[in-house]
Amino acid sequence: MDYKKYFERLIAKSAEASHRFPNEYQFTHRENNYYADPLSYRSVKFNYVVASSRSQAFGSDFEGLIVEIYIEKNVDSYYSQLKAQAEEIELALALKDKIIWKSKKESQSQNVARMFARKHVDIDDESKWDEYIEWQVNTMARFLEVLPKYIDQLTDKRELSMEEEEFRNKYKKFVNTLPLHNSGTYAKLYTKSQNKPFKVNKNSSGSIVVRAFTDQSSPMVITANQLSKVLFNDDRYLYSSYEPVLIERINEEIVVNESEIVEEEVIESTRDLNIKNIILYGVPGVGKTHNTKKLISLVGSGKGEKEIFDTIKRNDFAQTDISAIESRISFITFHQNFGYEDFIEGFRPNENGHIELVDGVFKRLCEKAGDDKTKNYYLVIDEINRGNISKIFGELITLIEEDKRDTYEVTLPYSKEKFSVPSNLYIIGTMNSTDKSIALIDVALRRRFTFLKMEPNSELIKHAKAKEIFNVLNGKLKEKLGSEHLVGHSYFMTIENDDNLEFVLEYKIKPLLEEYFYGDENALGEILDTI
Repeated sequence: MDYKKYFERLIAKSAEASHRFPNEYQFTHRENNYYADPLSYRSVKFNYVVASSRSQAFGSDFEGLIVEIYIEKNVDSYYSQLKAQAEEIELALALKDKIIWKSKKESQSQNVARMFARKHVDIDDESKWDEYIEWQVNTMARFLEVLPKYIDQLTDKRELSMEEEEFRNKYKKFVNTLPLHNSGTYAKLYTKSQNKPFKVNKNSSGSIVVRAFTDQSSPMVITANQLSKVLFNDDRYLYSSYEPVLIERINEEIVVNESEIVEEEVIESTRDLNIKNIILYGVPGVGKTHNTKKLISLVGSGKGEKEIFDTIKRNDFAQTDISAIESRISFITFHQNFGYEDFIEGFRPNENGHIELVDGVFKRLCEKAGDDKTKNYYLVIDEINRGNISKIFGELITLIEEDKRDTYEVTLPYSKEKFSVPSNLYIIGTMNSTDKSIALIDVALRRRFTFLKMEPNSELIKHAKAKEIFNVLNGKLKEKLGSEHLVGHSYFMTIENDDNLEFVLEYKIKPLLEEYFYGDENALGEILDTI
């Protein structure tokens, strides 16, 4: 079966129905996969699948169409809560096709749970593809109309198995053995009244990491290997399916307190990345700003550096919901008049006409992050290369280095306060690689940031003629100007017909090309002839 051809038609039809989806989400598809790239709604994934012998998850003898949700976070908890409402959900969906529920134990990989509708068809019969696509799109629309209400009600409540109970009892005994002094490996634990919990979290590899929020400037971390050796003399034991638990020290006793695990703590991992300063760069329209949201989501979910960078480099258009952590994100744009006083601190007139010392955006965010070490904070700087870096960062350019966070401090020139940059603050910049000022970017900035290039992705363009012009145009631009002067896919993503295409070419692409070929009328005319 030509999966690419089928999914191109399915995704196009799905886009027409996107007004029936939350936030008008749109599906995408990569390469020759037998499934779409899933939409994520509050950690629950929605997906289209064409099932055959390639997809064993729905039964080796099943061939046909699948519309599904699957759960890979808090699997048992979320699945059991949805399954408890199965009758109500199925009635609300009002589908002729039977809904099938598969718990984690019943799934092939045993790490996700599914709920899906399926339709037996001959997937190689291309003459019926329109009928098949109509069924999948209508079914998905019902899923996305009905299920978000139930997903919004999900809470991270777990029924403990005996094995987990035994595990927690061993943890309690272990925590009681912790030395309570202010230096060395372990530090004094805060009490409940100080609202500094001792927490156990599972990282992205499945290992359990313990964090105790101490009277020091940053949490102590006890690794999974340390715990394995202390508790079980078995390095493998902790690589099993235990969910995160919260343990607090109260009056020298250890208690498990499930009710105090809040949703945001479940969403965001405590994993700490080595890389904290990242710049996304690329040509206009390549999705740099869109990918800052995805980057924040990946960092917050505890993914490793390689997985994060590989995902961003793929540059798909999966929607990302970071609304739950918007209060911890600051977004600014650098420009020629942006200075130290705007970024760190400076004297400004107030509403009464008096001069007063005002904190800048970076200082305010650093203070918030420093007061709340249990969560990540993010500063997104758009057009970071357009600002005068030495003027804006001043003496703090050294403090943003990963190995100097929390440990190095300076005295600020205006307030005379001691200041340091906390380790839980991530700085994410975007940069237009066609901007001539990129060649002049401060060497100090280059040395302190990790650069990640965003490439144009033609697979995100659904209109066939627009995609063809996009590929031809970028081929010509690369030949004449090099890979730093291409055109991004976002200009073409919303094109639905030839009229839209003509408008985009005339009023968006042509002015960009005129800038690229300023002073070279012959080359400009040749390029315009191609489009």
